[in-house]
Amino acid sequence: MVTDKSTDIYIINEIGKDIIWKKERLGKGMNIIYSKDISGDLYLINNRVDLEMVVYNPIEKTNFKLGDNRFSQVLKDENLDKNIFVAGKSFNASLSKKWIVENFNESEFIQSIENLDTVLDYIYFLMERTDVYSENIVPFKTFFIQGKSIDREASYEKVDLGSYLSFANSPEKFFNKNIQNIINEDFCNVIRELFINENIVGVEVSKVFKFLLKQELYIRYLRIQPEVEDVTLNIWSKIRLVHGTERLIPKLIRGVIEPTLDNLVLVASQILERNLSIYFKEVYSLSEETIQGCEKYPSLHVDINWVTYENQREYQLEEVRRFNEILRRNQ
Repeated sequence: MVTDKSTDIYIINEIGKDIIWKKERLGKGMNIIYSKDISGDLYLINNRVDLEMVVYNPIEKTNFKLGDNRFSQVLKDENLDKNIFVAGKSFNASLSKKWIVENFNESEFIQSIENLDTVLDYIYFLMERTDVYSENIVPFKTFFIQGKSIDREASYEKVDLGSYLSFANSPEKFFNKNIQNIINEDFCNVIRELFINENIVGVEVSKVFKFLLKQELYIRYLRIQPEVEDVTLNIWSKIRLVHGTERLIPKLIRGVIEPTLDNLVLVASQILERNLSIYFKEVYSLSEETIQGCEKYPSLHVDINWVTYENQREYQLEEVRRFNEILRRNQ
């Protein structure tokens, strides 16, 4: 390994409630690494200060990675008490071998790996792999853990080296041969905690982004609109439907300058080129500066409260029709 500066390498040996690891320092120049403790893959860690690397090397676990192993190798060892360390393109997961043997054949197992990678790739696309909204993702892979406690709820856990998602005794909520089954309440809740850090963007803005991320996953994979009771979030759900594409979240991320709801409303008005402040006046006290910025754009010609997931296409066409009609009148 050749590095242009000193680099830390982390060797992760055990993943559970605690992550057992040790750190080795590599010097600038060429480094030859030889150790019986080191195997597996190397991944870059970007902490905005230094360049680091991590090696995943679970003790007494079978490693499975597409292209490197066969499913039959997973079944070879008769000891079903062991866990299997499964490596996807965008994730690493510690799974019970017994659970895998009882629930999957080879094609279903591989499909489950591809499903989780697909969902995570889509989330990375939506969040634009930005560290502005999350500094929680230390390796550029997401950890998923099948825990042993049947009473423990799915949770987002932070440790010294980074963070991981624990799904207690319900691994089917993230590792599933049916991609629709991954989009469940527990998965959405913990994945939002991982990707959206309210300490960076503030409670109000993070609440909006967490909902929009959940909404986008529901729309893409379940073809439904998630239920929402919060009045403010209901407005944001309709803004997404008016916008009409999954590009709303990336555009908001690029546009937001301040972690405030005022700035978020202004950016949304700029994206849609419509004055959206009128819908927030009754639920949130917008500043006069924000209202004036939004009023540079015309109001929606069709009341936003009319749009639903089922009629969004008709709504968009009607909005365009009325806009064009007004243009013709003013010519």
